Amino acid sequence: RGLKVDERMRVVGAEDVYAIGDAALSGFPPTAQVAAQQGKHVGRAIRDGRDSEFVYRHAGSLCCLGSDNGIAQLASSSSSSSYF
Repeated sequence: RGLKVDERMRVVGAEDVYAIGDAALSGFPPTAQVAAQQGKHVGRAIRDGRDSEFVYRHAGSLCCLGSDNGIAQLASSSSSSSYF
């Protein structure tokens, strides 16, 4: 289903190879939000030549409940979340 990666998004058993998003078995949910953050992380690691642990920051979730309805869970700076 994907390539096993370490905490720095490097493919386990391969040298200088990264995997992100759906291609990575990282323990994070397979969402676009996670993949975008992983992509930035790996891009910066390659550009700067510094490997660091990937830290996922959940920005919230959205769900469409029909043509005129939806729900959003927005992450906040505190430990609680808000629903709209």
